[in-house]
Amino acid sequence: MQNLLPLLIIFFCLNTYSNPMPLGLELNKTTNIDLTKKYKIINKEPNYWQGYNYYIEPNEKAISKALVICNDFNVIEAVILTIDKNKFEEFYNILKDKVVTFKDGECLIILESSELNTEMELVYITNGFYKEFLNKLDKEEKLEQEQMKRLL
Repeated sequence: MQNLLPLLIIFFCLNTYSNPMPLGLELNKTTNIDLTKKYKIINKEPNYWQGYNYYIEPNEKAISKALVICNDFNVIEAVILTIDKNKFEEFYNILKDKVVTFKDGECLIILESSELNTEMELVYITNGFYKEFLNKLDKEEKLEQEQMKRLL
């Protein structure tokens, strides 16, 4: 029995860890099939770099828009929620015109607010997808700069 206790503790700890689950959709695990079973899809379009974007009805009054991004394997890599700032006054008072990033295991949670907008965005994204996004964005910016230099 004593030998069984450490194994149970390890098993329990390994199974309690999970990625963030915005709207009940676990990042890097939930698929587009699970998404369509749980939410009504308003619009589906190819993502600029990979996979598809799904605009869904979030079934939450505080959320005005919800975008779910899946990779080429149809696994959810990011969830972007647009929320009325008045619903998060405590965040707004702290943030004002700032961006705050939290790390949760293999995922990032980014809260972005602007004084010019009445809404704020709450982004849940896997580290790998975010790094890939930033790398592709950087390459595009460098390509644009090179093209501008050639024109001059």
